[in-house]
Amino acid sequence: MLQSETVLQASNPASAIARLCKHFSHKVPAEWDEHRARIQFPTGDCEMTAAEESIHVLCRAADDAALASLQQVLDRHIPKLLWRDEQSVVWSAVP
Repeated sequence: MLQSETVLQASNPASAIARLCKHFSHKVPAEWDEHRARIQFPTGDCEMTAAEESIHVLCRAADDAALASLQQVLDRHIPKLLWRDEQSVVWSAVP
């Protein structure tokens, strides 16, 4: 499994996680609470963990193409859904 991660700034991480998960849950399985979330995409899965003013996002996929596809989906949706907290999504590979 390949992994990548990013950190999103959020003034209210619990609300931001809920907003993202509710959006994606219309098409893919998603589970969440105030502190954690897991979304299962066809290309891989994404886990989110809330901190005081941020969200750690960890994505896992079987290969480079699937991971890139997963990142692209999140890159398109995060700025639209978390527009209150201007986002600059920068992915880093996780060894």
